[in-house]
Amino acid sequence: MNEQIVKPKRVRGKGKRPALAHVNLRLPIDVVDYFQQLPNYTGKMREVLTEYVRNAKNKVTIIGKG
Repeated sequence: MNEQIVKPKRVRGKGKRPALAHVNLRLPIDVVDYFQQLPNYTGKMREVLTEYVRNAKNKVTIIGKG
């Protein structure tokens, strides 16, 4: 009579957004102070970095053509 109910382990399924990586990062104090003035400052930092990477990927440099 001592039966245990085994619950399946929850696994993160494929969501609409990709998973985020947890990182520790040292930033200049003035940069952190600027972003901390904003609501949801970590989200804004993520948005700025994502936009930077998106722009960097869109830049195409052709070397040696000509």
